[in-house]
Amino acid sequence: MSVGSLYAVLPNGGFETGDFSNWEKLGRTFIETTDTYGINPQEGKYQVRLDTVYPRPNGVSNSGQTGNFAEVLDFIGVEGDPLLSLGNGEVFEGSAIKTTLTAVAGDILSFDWNFLSNANSQGFFNDFAFVAISDNFEELADTFSVLVPSESVFISETGFKSFSYQFPSAGSYTLRIGVVDVGDGAEDSGLLVDRVSLFRINPVRQQLPPPSFPPGSDYNSIPEPNSIASLLALAVGGAVWRLWHQLCKHD
Repeated sequence: MSVGSLYAVLPNGGFETGDFSNWEKLGRTFIETTDTYGINPQEGKYQVRLDTVYPRPNGVSNSGQTGNFAEVLDFIGVEGDPLLSLGNGEVFEGSAIKTTLTAVAGDILSFDWNFLSNANSQGFFNDFAFVAISDNFEELADTFSVLVPSESVFISETGFKSFSYQFPSAGSYTLRIGVVDVGDGAEDSGLLVDRVSLFRINPVRQQLPPPSFPPGSDYNSIPEPNSIASLLALAVGGAVWRLWHQLCKHD
């Protein structure tokens, strides 16, 4: 078996349906185009924007700095506070998306992301974006990352970068992607996400080479299996006849 081409198996990974089909969402989540946001999607017409501009909890007005940290943890669905373990401080509020996928060993998950922020890299609080695959959490970027001026509503951004992960074993996995404010909600951050893909290796069977024959041999002269069986039967019969004949002579 040899490695062949890769093919995508994740529905609506590029958000080209124009909505969040196959995804769950929390906080402030939007489907954006170049016309609505000023930054080109990496593929197709649509991309997702997450931000921390008052992602209010249920039943709370949009006018107060209340945070939705408890809802973020509930949405993540993991015991404890795995975001705190990333070392950036206590999360105040955030937005996230998630989907469940079924992978086989060797599948490759990838997506493009762009972290945006109004936070000062010299500030006390360090907002960040993250990705989680089941119980494994990883930071994508934070306000101390290398940022450049942004053409969006945010002051700065990392520019689009790529994340990839290869699944070591088959199973059902939950993918979560999010962005959070740390400490308070005074300065907001955001995240663009596009081209979420789950690639599967398409195996190609190796073809056996055709049989080789000595130079000058005639392929058509090689007897068929039935012919070979007949020849063997004749040979065995001849050998038995010769043995019987010799025994008769001794008698």
